[in-house]
Amino acid sequence: AKLCGVDDPLSILVDQMIFTDDKLMLMLDIEITAIHLLCPVRWSVIWPAEVVVVLSYVVPAVTLGSMLPIARVAMNGLLMAVLTLCAAWGKRAVEIHERSAFVQLVE
Repeated sequence: AKLCGVDDPLSILVDQMIFTDDKLMLMLDIEITAIHLLCPVRWSVIWPAEVVVVLSYVVPAVTLGSMLPIARVAMNGLLMAVLTLCAAWGKRAVEIHERSAFVQLVE
């Protein structure tokens, strides 16, 4: 801080801090990934959680506001929805594969 000519070293950190939605998005990503990978339930049971995860970001960001511009909030919501759809698609594909493997085992 003294090299920059600032007396208070914490003022540099506070001035450069930008509060965005990154932590929330990352936590929601972890949640949706964990649900799809670790929960031994069918996709038809998981889909409400998928909807809740996407809406958990979009609704508060739009209604309560965000530090990000609305276009970036919309893009983040779209990307969260795409991530959730990809996870759902993968879960469904694994389900189909497990069912066909079980049918082959039974026959």
